[in-house]
Amino acid sequence: MKHSRHKKIQQKIQEMPEGSVFVTSDFENIAVDDTVSKILARLSEDDTVERVLRGVYWKPEKMNGEYGKSDEPYPDNVAKALARNNSQRVVPCGDTALHILGLSEDDPKEWTYITDGAYQEYTYENVCIKFKHATGKLFETMSDKTATVVQAIKAYGKEHLTKEKLLGLVSKLSNDDLDHMLFEAKYTTAWIYKAIKKMCRLSENKEKAKGELWKQKF
Repeated sequence: MKHSRHKKIQQKIQEMPEGSVFVTSDFENIAVDDTVSKILARLSEDDTVERVLRGVYWKPEKMNGEYGKSDEPYPDNVAKALARNNSQRVVPCGDTALHILGLSEDDPKEWTYITDGAYQEYTYENVCIKFKHATGKLFETMSDKTATVVQAIKAYGKEHLTKEKLLGLVSKLSNDDLDHMLFEAKYTTAWIYKAIKKMCRLSENKEKAKGELWKQKF
């Protein structure tokens, strides 16, 4: 029976994309946490998986066709895995939100998230992940995408939110994203909701300009 559970966990990991981060609770349909932990520890001995933090492992990318030491896992994937293990929701904030949306090329000094759970701080290698407790309707009314954009707008700040920055945000979003945002964020801070409405208008103008340009070609 134990051998069967080992094979099932190993097979599930094999089916995951390289770079995946997982925790013991991701295998709760196969075995209890204690058993999963022991199996993952054994798998880490042959480099099939690597331990990131206690109870957190990842599937490294292959190098020259073989598993081996490679770059660290993407911290956002680690943060999401930690959140799953603690049954909490996290949303990137500050520089982390800007980076995840592709608006900042530099990795954050600290990967920060707001959460509906308790404050937590995790460190491994040169990475620091912080979960900060947040209250309000954020977690009740917004999808992850909307909440991340709201946090990115907050990171820019009301006084520094230029048209260029709003256009940068618009470029990372689909029309459907913006439609959902307009509905989901209506109870957020007034100046942030005003910024989202501006983003929707900028997107409409951009689409209209594309349409006019298309007409001119024929």
